[in-house]
Amino acid sequence: SVQFQDIFFFFSSRRRHTRCSGVSWARRCVQETDLAEFYECCDDFQLAAFEYKKALTAYERILGTNHTKVAELYLKASDMLWQEDQNDEAKKYIQKGIQILETLGFTNLNVYCDSLTLKGQILVSELKIEEGLSLYQQAIDTMQKISESDDDQKDIARYTEKIRDAYRESKQYGKAIEFGEKAAEIRKSVETEESEDYMESVFEISKIYMEEKKSQDALKTIKNLIKIVEKAKSEPCSSKLIIKIYETAANLCMELKQNNDAITYGKEVHEWRKKRYQKDLYRKHLGDVFLGDIYFKIGVYKQAQKFLESGLKSIYGHLQFIPPKLINSVNDLKVCLSLIHI
Repeated sequence: SVQFQDIFFFFSSRRRHTRCSGVSWARRCVQETDLAEFYECCDDFQLAAFEYKKALTAYERILGTNHTKVAELYLKASDMLWQEDQNDEAKKYIQKGIQILETLGFTNLNVYCDSLTLKGQILVSELKIEEGLSLYQQAIDTMQKISESDDDQKDIARYTEKIRDAYRESKQYGKAIEFGEKAAEIRKSVETEESEDYMESVFEISKIYMEEKKSQDALKTIKNLIKIVEKAKSEPCSSKLIIKIYETAANLCMELKQNNDAITYGKEVHEWRKKRYQKDLYRKHLGDVFLGDIYFKIGVYKQAQKFLESGLKSIYGHLQFIPPKLINSVNDLKVCLSLIHI
């Protein structure tokens, strides 16, 4: 398989070749953008921002300042700078991108709306909630005027989720749930209820209920997702999301003393982890540990011992150490063994 170092050498050698051989600005545009996207995929946002800035210089040399592609690159550079908490510089870049799009007469409203929401995101991260909300709503209003396709509706759902998250950030949970439900309904109208985006959107609502300490409402929301999973003829969304849904349901049932349901959902986690992580033994056997922990918490020590011992032994055999996050499970197993042998 191709190693990270091989990929990095490939891109960096292309860049050296560009500098040394006088490759055209057109080639440089493509190469610098490729390298920026590579660093972005690696979550190295500092280097990604650096390369997007260089791509900007190249594109402006060829296309001039007022071009949609140049505006898009200002948007990308701003996003990377925001990821690196360089908010002041990020705002300068996003404002420049917005100015270009306004000068062009909004020839690409999707990019314009994305730039508004990114600027809103930066403001929300600075706790300027009302200013951020205003920009999100401006993006929604703009898209609604020109919405012609399902993709446009998906963008509106995405912007509505930004409003949900802003209210959630400011602990206005009622408003967060209101806009979360609006976003989910929009997604349901243009996608199936089995789609990843719809289920993820509903799952976020359950997490808001949990933050608000409304465990019953959170569990009710989660159970609606479980009904979708159970009635689907094929896997409705990624098994990773399904595992998160069942894990959350089991934990909520434990909190609400619904022990039988907690075991049922714990068994589902166990089975889904076996199915998804056949070759990843660590993540696979986390299902044993999860189910063992449930049995331990409700006092069924023999079953707890069975699953904890099996999971922890397999994980240790695979990794040659026990991850710190499983130390509590190791202690649970010790308690089980001491109680069973009394």
